[in-house]
Amino acid sequence: MKKFLRDYKRVLGDSIRALLQIEASLYQIYKFHYLEISERKTRQVSCLFHDFNEQFPRIFGNYGSDGSQNFVVFSKITLTFDLLENVVELLLRYSQKHKISSLNNQLQAFRKTFILLYNDYDMSKNRLFINDAYRKPVLRVIHKAI
Repeated sequence: MKKFLRDYKRVLGDSIRALLQIEASLYQIYKFHYLEISERKTRQVSCLFHDFNEQFPRIFGNYGSDGSQNFVVFSKITLTFDLLENVVELLLRYSQKHKISSLNNQLQAFRKTFILLYNDYDMSKNRLFINDAYRKPVLRVIHKAI
C-alpha cells in the first residue's frame, strides 16, 4: 500500500507540475502573438484560459470516498489537459488559416511536446491502477506439512 501511495503522489505531482508548465508556456506564446490574433479568437482563447483557471483548483477539492476521489482528481486533471489542448488547436488552426508562420511553427513544436506529456500522464495513471499488487494479501505458510 505504501508503494501505491508513493506512486500515486508522484503521478499527481508530476501531472500538476506539467500542467502548470504547459499553461505558462502556452500563455506566453499567446501573449507574444496577441496583436496578430483577431479579437474574436482572443476572446475564445481567453475563455479557455479562464476555464482552466476555474478548473485547476478543483483538482484539490474533497469529493467523498477514496474511490470517487481518485476518479474526480484524475478526471479534473484530464479536463485541464483538454482545455489546454483546445487552446493549442484553436490557435494552430488560426495561424494556419491566416498564415502566421512564426505562431504556427511554435505551436507545432508545442503540440508535439504536449502530446508526449499527455501520453506520459495517461500511461502513468493507467500503470498505477493496473499494477494492483498492493491489494493482494501476502499469505505466509505457518506450518508446512512434509
